[in-house]
Amino acid sequence: MRVIDSRLVAVVGLTLALVAACKKKETAATPGTIDTAVPAVAVTTEVAPGVLMTVEAGPGTGLVLVDGNGRAMYVLDKAPTDTTVWKPVSGSQAMTTTDANVNKGLIGTTTANGTSQATYAGKPLYYYSGDAAAGDRKGQGATASGTTGHLVSPAGSSAGATKK
Repeated sequence: MRVIDSRLVAVVGLTLALVAACKKKETAATPGTIDTAVPAVAVTTEVAPGVLMTVEAGPGTGLVLVDGNGRAMYVLDKAPTDTTVWKPVSGSQAMTTTDANVNKGLIGTTTANGTSQATYAGKPLYYYSGDAAAGDRKGQGATASGTTGHLVSPAGSSAGATKK
């Protein structure tokens, strides 16, 4: 109920501001005429930041792509049979980078099953569900959901040694 009340208050406040602006225009216009122009109203909306793509070095892996939180991103040998273990990196927000090691020209998106997914060098990117913390790289060489995961180098190829 509180959300509805705050929205109602916002709408009422905006309406009162518009009425006051129109009345002000009316008094400034020629007596007996009403200026029907609606004043510009600044509307701010929160825009979710893009997913930051950067690189980190790890033992035995060299430089690999990670997101802004240090979560490793993987490419797969083939599409997973389900997304329980391999979670698609969303492409609904633009991928961005300030890291000179990341080739901006290789960043992109694709659409699968009506959902936008981030890509790098044309390959869909995934998170591995077994990576619990920033810096984890447990998905390297992991086989699950009918496919195997590989860390991604800044060049777009597989990086690091494969698990045995």
